[in-house]
Amino acid sequence: NMAPTPAFLPSEPLPLGNYNGALSKKTIALVDKAMDRERKNRYQSALEMRTALIDALPTPYVPPAMPAVPKAA
Repeated sequence: NMAPTPAFLPSEPLPLGNYNGALSKKTIALVDKAMDRERKNRYQSALEMRTALIDALPTPYVPPAMPAVPKAA
């Protein structure tokens, strides 16, 4: 069992790159912004964060194809 963690940490957390060195700088910046202590510095909408997530992808984002709707016989 882990000890309870306070909702508001008294000190700055370790940089995300310390946990996973394979993360890109864009991904680290994205997570840092999403978890900023100041609400005004965070993403203001899901759409804003979605755009940042897509921008952080290493290759261009291609949405999945919609399955074809079967036609009635």
